[in-house]
Amino acid sequence: MPKKPSPVSPIDNEADEVQPETQIFNNIQYFPGGEHVWKQQGPYVVCQACPLHHAVFIGIEKVMIGVDEDGKPILRDKESI
Repeated sequence: MPKKPSPVSPIDNEADEVQPETQIFNNIQYFPGGEHVWKQQGPYVVCQACPLHHAVFIGIEKVMIGVDEDGKPILRDKESI
């Protein structure tokens, strides 16, 4: 019987060169800067201003009632409102 080809091809150093715009990173860290526009969507507070979407899970017992002078969300318990 003929030998089956290996599912993994041998490593070719020249073929492994990847252009910077197509590299995949396993440990991406994003430190959002600038001003955020926060909006509550269900159990999340979501930033509407940044190109990279980010959110914070606040649960179903909290409600965002506004933002402080630094632009951070103000959260209150649903029962206290």
